[in-house]
Amino acid sequence: MNASAAPKKRPTVLVVIDDRLPRDRAVALGRMLDQLGKLCSLQTLRSRDLEEPQLLAQIEAQKPKVVLAPWYRYLAWTRIDTRLSSSNRRDTIFAGYFADAIRPHDLEELTLERNRAILLDWTHLQASEVALALQGMVRESTRTGIRPLLRPDTLVYTENWGDRNGMGFRFDQIARVPGMDQPEAQARLLSTRLILTSLWGLVYEDGSGKSDLSNAVNRNVANASFQFAVDAGGIFIRLCTPLKTWTPADVARAFWPSVKSSTQPAQLLLRHADYVRVFLFPESQQVEILVALLPSAPSQKHPNLVHSFWVDTLPSSQLTEKPYAEVDSKIPWLRPFPSVPVIDAGKVQALETRVQTLDDLLFKAGGRIHELKKAIKERDEQLTEMRSGGVGLKHRLDPPEAEELLEAFGERLEKAQLQMRDYFAELARLEAEGARQAEIDSLDRKIESLRQRQNEWLRQLAQTLQSHRKRSAG
Repeated sequence: MNASAAPKKRPTVLVVIDDRLPRDRAVALGRMLDQLGKLCSLQTLRSRDLEEPQLLAQIEAQKPKVVLAPWYRYLAWTRIDTRLSSSNRRDTIFAGYFADAIRPHDLEELTLERNRAILLDWTHLQASEVALALQGMVRESTRTGIRPLLRPDTLVYTENWGDRNGMGFRFDQIARVPGMDQPEAQARLLSTRLILTSLWGLVYEDGSGKSDLSNAVNRNVANASFQFAVDAGGIFIRLCTPLKTWTPADVARAFWPSVKSSTQPAQLLLRHADYVRVFLFPESQQVEILVALLPSAPSQKHPNLVHSFWVDTLPSSQLTEKPYAEVDSKIPWLRPFPSVPVIDAGKVQALETRVQTLDDLLFKAGGRIHELKKAIKERDEQLTEMRSGGVGLKHRLDPPEAEELLEAFGERLEKAQLQMRDYFAELARLEAEGARQAEIDSLDRKIESLRQRQNEWLRQLAQTLQSHRKRSAG
């Protein structure tokens, strides 16, 4: 090495300090910045008395790769992205962060006026996990694809989604990926399946989370390119699928945390993943969705809070890992999914019929939940109108407690559906292997017990709905 060679210049990251934080969270933010300062050239500004034109002047003077502001400033300062995209400073990314917990309803009334939307969780993520997102912001070569997030020797399992096999088959494939039998991965197995269900819904309109996003799928090519990897850094899932009708603003709105559309596939991804990255490539009409489940597991510990996400529009030249790649020796890190044993088609059809009956039941439950949410919202609007005529109401009401109960109820049904599918898959395996009748009868009893519990939940939901109607009528 040439001793006289100048050291490689580290990228500059400009951080506006959140002055509204309580003392304990401010101390935690300081520790986070100390760790991130080892990875980049970190510059800080105090947010108190800082205005948007002043920050723009600092950006022009320092020319940072990334500018991070507290989430409420980020949402208010909409002119910065406009200025950056219309000038020669397009390589500067403006993003938001939150160093204290926020909920989707904290963002509900705020208007999104940009095609790029980035919020990073500095409350629950570790500094090394935050760095995974930052590295894509400061280096264009690591911005897209799944490989930059993985350890160098991690294998990526891939397939192109067609119409041949269903979602249950994909569950079995993922369960057989090396590393998924480790305790850390097993602890995130339910989240993995919920994410897979949401991605499946985005592509196929399959399930309760129906979205217009899936209407844009180009049926003339493979429906989607799906990749999966697991290592010590977490579980990583990448989906690429063609879009034809969605604009950058459409994608940004779909993946913006929302209470009103909480059952949509995009919202379920935000809820059950620790980090979601969505890139739209307008020239090729492709969207790349990257989902990460990280060791700190904020989505598992705090599912009702906002988690990290990055939604953006990029030129096709930045799509470094081309989707729909076939497995061959030229790509040594790419592998096909492990094979899944084939079960008698007649038995599979019988089990699928039982699963469909359960899906119909859960679909009806989802309709009742939506009906009750609508009734609660109308009742709250009436109360707000009455109060504004008398006592007055100057602050926005917190979401009703009943709505949070309904969210928990819906999540319980969703988990029960996945558990029922597991039971049916196990039953099919036992029958295919010619297991003892006692084992099959035992599993049948578990299925019947779960079905009875679901019926009881639906009965309780109907009683809740009837009780609310009586209160509203009174």
